[in-house]
Amino acid sequence: MDDLLSTIVEQAYTTEFKEYENSTHHFFSLSHRRRMKQLFNNGAAYSDKPEIRQKKKIPAVAVTLIVILSLLITAAGAAFFIHGFGFKKESDHTVVFTTDTADAPKTIGYVYSPTYLPDGFEAETIEAYDLTATHLYRKGNDVIDITQQTKPDFSGNYNTEGYEIERVDINGHEGFKIDFKDSRMYVWDNGDYIFDIYSTLPDEEILKIAAGMK
Repeated sequence: MDDLLSTIVEQAYTTEFKEYENSTHHFFSLSHRRRMKQLFNNGAAYSDKPEIRQKKKIPAVAVTLIVILSLLITAAGAAFFIHGFGFKKESDHTVVFTTDTADAPKTIGYVYSPTYLPDGFEAETIEAYDLTATHLYRKGNDVIDITQQTKPDFSGNYNTEGYEIERVDINGHEGFKIDFKDSRMYVWDNGDYIFDIYSTLPDEEILKIAAGMK
């Protein structure tokens, strides 16, 4: 039975997620991330067009894979799942992708903004494009970098060499965080978009900012 399940997982995994095999092994700097976002969006300016919703079905092989892996997760497993996200763990990084894009907006139809910021932080850049919207705030050496991204176009490549991915709950939505010791990354799916907050602030402050995204 174990051999059969292993074969099913291997075949489904290879077929569905082989595109992630050649992802780069690097956690990009903030400035590089912003330049790449602008490049991939071709500099397209954000407009007030209503949300474009496209119904998408998760391929049957992906559904099968999620169910099987949910039952077979072990401490040494190569892949694991949090609701809305899939993870492929490598030796020094983890590739993250969405597992549920049904009814998700295809473009940024509404830009979320933080309703809470700690005292002293000032906006450095606020940008919105078709596929992403970003807010960057600074106070001295401290930074708050917020990204909103369309679910169908989301993929992440996170440095997890020596760091762990932890489950978190933000406004009733499951997500994850990575503690880099001197900074932290929070990522979650609010049902329509993927959000991430990278900051040097303590966890409690980042969670307040995340909870206040409106």
